Amino acid sequence: MIAAFIIVNLLIGVVISSMERAREEEAAAARKQGQDRKAAMLDHIAELREALDELEGEVDGMPNGQPPRQRPTEERKPIRPE
Repeated sequence: MIAAFIIVNLLIGVVISSMERAREEEAAAARKQGQDRKAAMLDHIAELREALDELEGEVDGMPNGQPPRQRPTEERKPIRPE
């Protein structure tokens, strides 16, 4: 009876230990994914700032009353990353 109790306790301990290890690995993967997503968003923001600076430069160099120059559609970058 005591031997069965010890074996059941060991089995429960092994299961709980492996569940905790799996939970820690999932948490680490989620943190890494969050960091990767943040880095991608910061890169995209930097690209948008560069595009905005370029547009502001075009507007500053434009004479008053003249419509802005349109770039061909194929040169435009998508606003949202795919």
